[in-house]
Amino acid sequence: PNAAAFVVDRELRYTLTGGRAMAAAGFTPAAFEGKTRREVVTPALADEYEPHYRRALAGLPFRTEHCAHG
Repeated sequence: PNAAAFVVDRELRYTLTGGRAMAAAGFTPAAFEGKTRREVVTPALADEYEPHYRRALAGLPFRTEHCAHG
């Protein structure tokens, strides 16, 4: 509940996004889908997210929680 989910391709371009947290922060899927993480988040967040996305694409588990926008 109150989370967001993001699916990326091998180039780390968002292919599917959604969730209550996105809507609560004022974002729509269109703000992300088809764009790279560097196009939609700050450079610091893009760097923070990259290792997680790379692990997922390699089939490795990871768990993270990001608190933002209240």
